[in-house]
Amino acid sequence: MPHPPHALGVDIGGSHITCAAVHIPTGALLPDTLARNAYQHDAPAETILQHWAAALNSTLATLEGAELAGIGFAIPGPF
Repeated sequence: MPHPPHALGVDIGGSHITCAAVHIPTGALLPDTLARNAYQHDAPAETILQHWAAALNSTLATLEGAELAGIGFAIPGPF
């Protein structure tokens, strides 16, 4: 059975989250799936997680239930 052709790439920083889907066979970013949410680095954890969830859900909604090969996260050491 072939693997799904898309995965999510997620970059989480101290003040933002950016995510988008990637077409695995070509490595192309799917621009219509790009979501970015900014937040204050000293916000409560619940607020930061809400921003993360909103960005991820926004990207996932553009894929209309497509099966994903996986999700890759880039998160700095303090997290």
